[in-house]
Amino acid sequence: YGEDDLVVAIGIHNLAVVNMLAGKYNEALYYFHEAVLTKRENLQADNPLVAESLVEIGILLYAREEYTRALAVFQDALECFGTDLFSSPTNTYSSSCSPSNVLNNIGCVHFALKQHDM
Repeated sequence: YGEDDLVVAIGIHNLAVVNMLAGKYNEALYYFHEAVLTKRENLQADNPLVAESLVEIGILLYAREEYTRALAVFQDALECFGTDLFSSPTNTYSSSCSPSNVLNNIGCVHFALKQHDM
């Protein structure tokens, strides 16, 4: 794709969203995975932009009650924010994909797995 690789990755992510909204969940998962691969090829593997697509994969897996897989994907997404999750007073995370939202998703998975006393 050349120098527009990140734009292509965002387009692939958006194509996944369209498929998800149309109820085509397998296709959506395919495109979200493609978006993750494309973003990782063009950004640092732990870039928060990678986390956006990972979170969508986790949400789809959670909705399909594939909790163990969803948990692994959410943990992968959390790693994209680095080790110092909350130190930046002016972080630039999108409101839908932030460390706190990913942690909330992880908590929801643990609740669904009935892992309440952690």
